[in-house]
Amino acid sequence: MNLYEAISARHSVRTFTGQEPDRSIIERLDLPDQDGYRIVVVNSSLSGSIGSYGVIKDAPAWLALVCDGSDSSTLRCAMAAERCVLSLTAQGLGSCWVGGTFNQSDAGKKARIREGEKIAAVIAFGHASSHRRFLERVTSALAHSSKRKDFDELFELNKETPAVCRTVLEAIRLAPSAVNSQPWRAKADRYGNVTFSSASDNTYTMLDMGIALEHFIIAAERLGIKGRLEIPDTPTPRLIARWIAASA
Repeated sequence: MNLYEAISARHSVRTFTGQEPDRSIIERLDLPDQDGYRIVVVNSSLSGSIGSYGVIKDAPAWLALVCDGSDSSTLRCAMAAERCVLSLTAQGLGSCWVGGTFNQSDAGKKARIREGEKIAAVIAFGHASSHRRFLERVTSALAHSSKRKDFDELFELNKETPAVCRTVLEAIRLAPSAVNSQPWRAKADRYGNVTFSSASDNTYTMLDMGIALEHFIIAAERLGIKGRLEIPDTPTPRLIARWIAASA
């Protein structure tokens, strides 16, 4: 399974076997350590030590998204983290994004954060259990996690927009988001240039949009669409990023 195929295969897993992932799987992750953000792997159970999740059980490891707190770093870190999630999916592991219900102090100690850093989110991962607990089923139902908004509600295409743009944007439509809010919005012109914005402006906006942008990039890579993603120094819900098509 490649990363593009993993976009469709990925789903949130909240019940794990507790078995630690093979080290070779973790070594294949592309973990950034950039100015302003990095991703740390912590081989430790979430249960009992990282706040009260209520729905995560027996996860043997997690990723910590460590950022400087700026919207730009959070956005870029979320992009890198979603690529890790899809890599884990492609290698047969389950995962679940956790944005708010964790203890910053406990998580920070385990991830060994530095002065001026904070953890924007954590991602539980490991081998999925074959048994979904009742609480997990209820949580998924309350979030309507399997329901997706109509394409035309999320994206605006010009009549002359290249048809392949629809395929690439469909990859965004499959992205996970906080409480399945699906805040991503995009407008594509006749040349295939795309402007990304968000319908939300809250704690999770940059995380959600980072995940969505990475889905777009992976789909473009797989389909051979050339271009570049431009992210403002200070992204805002009104202007998250722009994709400039190579032919524009």
